[in-house]
Amino acid sequence: MFRSLMLAAIAAVWAGAASAAILSPGTISFGSHTRTYLIEVPPGVGPKPLVIGLHGKGGTGQQMAQETRLAPFGLQNGFVAIFPDALENQWDWARPGQTPAGEVPRYNPVGGPPDDFGFMNALIAKYVQQGIVDPKRVYVVGFSNGGFMASRMVCDDAGAIAATAIISSGMPVALNQSCHPSRPVPILIEKGTADDHVPYNGGYVLDHSFQSIGTNQFVAFFKQLDGCADPAATSQIPGAKKNTIDIFDWQKCKAGSVDFYKVNGGVHTVYQVPPPAPTLWNFFKGYSL
Repeated sequence: MFRSLMLAAIAAVWAGAASAAILSPGTISFGSHTRTYLIEVPPGVGPKPLVIGLHGKGGTGQQMAQETRLAPFGLQNGFVAIFPDALENQWDWARPGQTPAGEVPRYNPVGGPPDDFGFMNALIAKYVQQGIVDPKRVYVVGFSNGGFMASRMVCDDAGAIAATAIISSGMPVALNQSCHPSRPVPILIEKGTADDHVPYNGGYVLDHSFQSIGTNQFVAFFKQLDGCADPAATSQIPGAKKNTIDIFDWQKCKAGSVDFYKVNGGVHTVYQVPPPAPTLWNFFKGYSL
């Protein structure tokens, strides 16, 4: 009941978030490329929290900004929002030399698989060094292929991420087999049971280039990482298309928490119910390194 009332309040706030954010284009030289992104910085002095939004395969930072509306919400709530662009519109979540063979040709126009992990670190460091971003409050949300990239950051750089959110995604099997985060990481997971791009029960992704672990295994991974004990607090809210969303909230954890939104009948998308920006920020803002 409490969670349902809280989400209703979030929806009310979301309905009032009508201010237009000003997204500025940015660039950073990394490797042999000039990488691009969009950024929103709220007014005020002092380092601020940062939310990075990672788009899906074939997408752009602009699309992720539009789908999440994090930029106007950041203006209202005092956090920086950055929406990077992947080279060839796809994040290379794999470690060096481990990019799935079926995905390597996609990067031929840019000279081979890029170091997107290094790019993320460089982007964060740029704004930390400028005094704009608080390094203890960096959050990453990833959709689809962007979710795989967010998983890589948790696996290999958990000490830089205060919390994460994974939407319509999970963790590649190859990454899961050697994922040993240095610390517990709070996570919010939103996953539809009818996702045909990244199957709910695991297996090959849509283009058959690699396999992803199942959602239950993904949730269990973070429950173990964060030391969460059953049972979870549970609730249910209406979804967008006459479906329902089951919410599992593990708060009895040694560190962090695991929130899982199971969208019954949900497809591969950035879900608009509950509204993304306030839902994400309500989760993120409680965590700091």
